[in-house]
Amino acid sequence: MTRVQIAAYAVYGILGVALAISVITDLRTRKILNKITLPTILLCLAARTVGGAWGTPTGPGLCSGLIGLAIGFGFFFVLNLMGGMGMGDVKLTAAVGAGVGFPGILACLVFIGLVGGVEAVAVLVWQGRLLGTLGGMLRGALQKAKIVKPDTSVREKTKIPYGVAIALGTAWGVWWAASQTALPSP
Repeated sequence: MTRVQIAAYAVYGILGVALAISVITDLRTRKILNKITLPTILLCLAARTVGGAWGTPTGPGLCSGLIGLAIGFGFFFVLNLMGGMGMGDVKLTAAVGAGVGFPGILACLVFIGLVGGVEAVAVLVWQGRLLGTLGGMLRGALQKAKIVKPDTSVREKTKIPYGVAIALGTAWGVWWAASQTALPSP
């Protein structure tokens, strides 16, 4: 087994443990813990460095991990600014980016979004709020288009444990990326 392969398996192990713990804490407390995400970022970057030193932007090594970290963090940070994600979700996705690198993070983000959409619909159906939410979205769009008057009532936000979507979407993205290449790449 090569140094790159060992590093890849180390990264997948580190990410797997961090994602599993984050799913449990997100389901129980609706929190993703810094004491999980921040060490995961550092350990993934260290393993990537051992596997390929600096590397290239799209290969094994630290460079790809840093680009993946920036993309994962940046994409979810924008969602956080719009009120859609918590900072725990942002940091967990940054950890995923540090682990899978670039371009792996792009596949993971697509699959995280798909799983997250299914999860959101499932939660809304479970809570009996799907039609009310869809109606509220339509009302909001009509208000923005100035077709109806603004509604000043305060609506309850639905909280979704997005750590589940991040974990499942990451697993799907890693599987998909591995099926496209012969060797795992950290």
